[in-house]
Order: sequence, then C-alpha cells, then structure tokens
Amino acid sequence: RWMCSMSLIWRIRVPLLLTLMGFVSFSNAQDNGPVFQIMEQEPYAFVNISGEPDGYLYKVANLILIEAGYKDTAQPVPLKRLIRDLREGIADCALVAKSPFSVLHFAPIESIGHSLDVGFLPKHGVHLKKYDDLIGVKIGVPAGMSIGSPFDEDSSLLKVNTPDYRRSVLMLNRGRIDVIAGAIESIRYSAINKSEYSANAFESVISVFSTFS
Repeated sequence: RWMCSMSLIWRIRVPLLLTLMGFVSFSNAQDNGPVFQIMEQEPYAFVNISGEPDGYLYKVANLILIEAGYKDTAQPVPLKRLIRDLREGIADCALVAKSPFSVLHFAPIESIGHSLDVGFLPKHGVHLKKYDDLIGVKIGVPAGMSIGSPFDEDSSLLKVNTPDYRRSVLMLNRGRIDVIAGAIESIRYSAINKSEYSANAFESVISVFSTFS
C-alpha cells in the first residue's frame, strides 16, 4: 500500500533478507562451504580503487560465513548471474532485498536488520510532490530495481531501463532521463561521485516513496 506522511515525503522500508536456496542440501558445503553471493553494485558490493572486493553487504556476508564456521568467501556478482546461479543451484544463498520478485522466486530465511529507502532523484527543474507528478517524465529504472505496486505495474509511466546506478546518473546529467528510481543509498552514492549534486543537496532533491512494511 502507498503511505503518505505529513511532509509530502513517502518512504519504502525494504528489509534486506538472507535468502537461502537449497542451503541444507548443497553438496560442496562440507568441504568448501556454501556459495554465498551478493549483487555487485555500489555501495553494497564492488571492486574498490585498490582492486579488492569491498562494500558493506560484502562484509556482512563474510561475517555471516565466519559466524557459521566457514571461510570468508562471499562473491560479488552481477544481478543476472546471481539470479541464474540461485535458480540453477550454482549458488546456495544470497543477500537480497525483500522485493516482490525475490519473495516470489526465493525462500527468505532471516532479516539482517537493515532497511532500504526507495525513492526518486529528479533532475533540476523537476519537482515531485505526489505520485502523479511522475506522469510525463522519463524515469530511469536501474537493472534489478523493484519498487512494488503500483509503480512496477503502472504502464502509464515512461520507464527507461538502465544498466546500473552510475550510468543512470550520467543519463540524468545528459538529459536522457528526468528522474532516477531506486534505492536511495545507491542513488546518493552514485550521484555524489558522478554528478553536480553535493552531499548537502540530497534532502531537497530526493523524493522518497513507500510501499513495503
């Protein structure tokens, strides 16, 4: 359901879940441990300037493995590969957001106690105060982004699929899209590094919407 606050800001709370597929039956666990994957996306899991895996979900995944008595072998991988590997049994578990897609296709086991705000970053001159303000603007939707109903099913909106958040911000700067939809953490991280927005400008330009409770 869509929930409105008094300040014309809407908020989505999407708990991140540890999602396991075949955790109790995988064959290589006794020797090598489970194949634990995380979506390769800043700031969650990425390769830093030193060429090393980094990101806070990458670290959380390794801490979970260590706590379970395994080595810290978490694997950051592209989203399409993560979904394919889970479906085909190549991967045993992953940290993913509790979105409609993940709930439908995977078995959520345990929340890690962290929530994501999902919302929209408009370009200068585009003002979002209510859901209907999205009508008529080009909305960049990064790969793997699922906001929920009614946005996901709304065919009246002009949605543009984008490869990732970094390229979404570049497209916004170049005028190819008017708004970016997605996780606020990722939008903020990419915009700070790839746009004219300053860290102090975000509260005034980001509209945050909410569906999941």
